[in-house]
Amino acid sequence: MRSCSLWPSALGDITVAGRAILADADAAGQRATIGSGVEPVLFVYTGQSNVDNRLAYAWAPPPNLHLWNWDGDTTHVGTAFTAMDATTISWSFSDAADYARNHPLAQVYVVKIGHSGIPISKWMAGGPTPDMYAAVKANVEAALLVVGGAKIAKIGWWQGEADAVAGATTYVSDFNSVVARLRGETWFDYTTPIIIMGTSVPGGAPYSTFNITLAQCAAEEPDVRKCVFTSQLPASLWDTGTHVHLIAEGYYQAGLLSSKASRAVQQKFFIDPFTGQYTLTGGNLVKGFTAALAINATGTVAGFQIHGIDAGSSSFAIFSNQATAGSGTLALVKSRGAVAGANTIVQNADSLGQITWRGYDGANPIPAVTISASVDGTPGANDMPGRLAFSTTADGAASATERLRIDSTGALIHRNNAQVVVDANSHLNFRSYTVATVPSASVAGQAIYVSNGTSNKRMAISDGTNWRWPDGAIVS
Repeated sequence: MRSCSLWPSALGDITVAGRAILADADAAGQRATIGSGVEPVLFVYTGQSNVDNRLAYAWAPPPNLHLWNWDGDTTHVGTAFTAMDATTISWSFSDAADYARNHPLAQVYVVKIGHSGIPISKWMAGGPTPDMYAAVKANVEAALLVVGGAKIAKIGWWQGEADAVAGATTYVSDFNSVVARLRGETWFDYTTPIIIMGTSVPGGAPYSTFNITLAQCAAEEPDVRKCVFTSQLPASLWDTGTHVHLIAEGYYQAGLLSSKASRAVQQKFFIDPFTGQYTLTGGNLVKGFTAALAINATGTVAGFQIHGIDAGSSSFAIFSNQATAGSGTLALVKSRGAVAGANTIVQNADSLGQITWRGYDGANPIPAVTISASVDGTPGANDMPGRLAFSTTADGAASATERLRIDSTGALIHRNNAQVVVDANSHLNFRSYTVATVPSASVAGQAIYVSNGTSNKRMAISDGTNWRWPDGAIVS
């Protein structure tokens, strides 16, 4: 937030240039006491009826909270800040009041520009009338001139009901274009917090489902945008008709919600309240330690890490409870796409993923064993040939060497293409056949075991045409 102004709370109306700057007789002297580097805290709120609505409500607004006297006509510009009304409530009043209470030395100013039943196009360049963006711009600039400020501290956005009803499909890009317009103004910093209020959940579809779109708007820039889910407010705080608008107490509680959200505007971790999906849009997810560590000597840092001090805290488990033959799955998926969500086809020999076991040598985690999967041929639509390689690190070495491979044909390739199968005792094991069932001998140099051969005729070798006993005779 911006540095707080130390304007005395007893000031009267503050008016635009051309009239008295302050209603108080000693206004010039009061303004002169403010340091030249101090700015007021000015919050801007815009949107549809949930911004525009102002309902009867008895409350005690803090004395350092002031309201811009815009009359609701989008072609008009307000002229003064007045003390906050203690007989009516609006979402913006409650939101700004919470900040003012927590910053009693600050002078907090509210500019509220709302209009019922209009789509986001009213804030976009070249959009239809009423031109909501022009109304926001004119009133913000007039208000900043009055209080001697240069920047706004936050913008609150509660809009989308009209677009939800219309079935809008471009809302996220439209919202981004509105934000881009705001960032073109001298009074709107790139990092100005943007609070996006969710649409009604008790009101049902399409309002409830439109929250997913609003959440996507926030996820576009999680460091500066925050989506506040009004679904946290019970149905009793919504009107009894359409449940699209809140009652007076509802607006008061909504303001408290959004104010608290403003204090934690960085939203890299996001939970979709409708799908239950958890999204981490940046950084690493680390359990059990204060920092993410490199997994090799070259400094590669894994995005998800578990740091444990015993078997339990160092374990990861998937429990599958289903009344079918299915089970849990750990999937390693590879694409040649350069951005998340791209499904570019992979190529022959591309690595599809690997599991590596490492041990610290006192300084770095050194690989001991690796199981890796790769593309083993030319892939295509519904065609993905693959191979699996098992590698171990020899004594005195710091990198793993392939020891066994299963290729796309199912062949076992042992120790650098030595096509033999060895048991745990280093014994060769040949596949068993009978004289009547020997396979084709078209590949020379293969060896098989013939179970019903004579005492000295058990092993047979292919010559490219026939299987032959050790004495050279054809197997028959």
